[in-house]
Amino acid sequence: MAKKNQKSKSHPENLEFIQPPKAPMNPQNWLRNVLIFGLGASASVIFVRPFLQKDPPPPKQLAEIPEPPPPKAPPKAPPKEPLACESKPEKIPFLNYQEKVKVRRGPSESFEVVGSLTQGLKFSAPEDPPGWIRLDYGRYVQKKDLLRLDEPPEGEFRPLWVKKGVQILEYPFAKARPIKALHEGTKIFTRPFDDQWVAVSGGGYAPRAQFTSHPLYPEAFPARMKVVQRVNIRSGPSLKHPVVGVYFKDRFVQVQNLSGRWFDLGNQQYVAAKFLKWDPQTQRASR
Repeated sequence: MAKKNQKSKSHPENLEFIQPPKAPMNPQNWLRNVLIFGLGASASVIFVRPFLQKDPPPPKQLAEIPEPPPPKAPPKAPPKEPLACESKPEKIPFLNYQEKVKVRRGPSESFEVVGSLTQGLKFSAPEDPPGWIRLDYGRYVQKKDLLRLDEPPEGEFRPLWVKKGVQILEYPFAKARPIKALHEGTKIFTRPFDDQWVAVSGGGYAPRAQFTSHPLYPEAFPARMKVVQRVNIRSGPSLKHPVVGVYFKDRFVQVQNLSGRWFDLGNQQYVAAKFLKWDPQTQRASR
């Protein structure tokens, strides 16, 4: 009997008890999961198939919650119009026409002089504070020392006459670009710019000392004029024409017309205008 028992233990048909899984058993499927494989030598031995349980269904996937849209940027506020006190001062075009214009550290004559402007320099800068021009590098010059280019000089135009030949310049300093030349006795209209220069009608500047306030030559012809120096009489209004006579100093002559820089005496006789002098009082007395 003992050998039979040992044989039964080593027989391949004998099965061992298999521990059921630790997962909880579904009571509704208990009968279905129990199988009797067979009886051994003793009817009291029952081999039970392990309780089988299907794999649990996969967990239901939760519906993906869409990400909330990014928050909208707040609407941009319209730009604020600058207040009158916040507006930047307008830049004004200027020219330095003087030899030396003092540049100061601040807008007052009490501030230290730190340099000077170059003559003929053109630039644009605001007037801030009034009466002072603030340069780009934080220095100041006085407005009265500069020529404002976008405004003509103030004053009424009055006639002047050229004493001798004169050059009309673009700006009121000697090194400025010449625009045109005027010969002696020419009448032009000017207005004062400063003590030394006048602004010419039509544009340009000229030294005040080159003009006189009374006409050098008669404005109407014929006219009586006085010879101020011995002068040759020529057959035409230029030095290329031959000499046909001579007038001596202090002689009065009757002039018929003015041709450039030459007086026409009639009968194809001409003398240089610079050698004759016209006196309005003498002209009125002779009449």
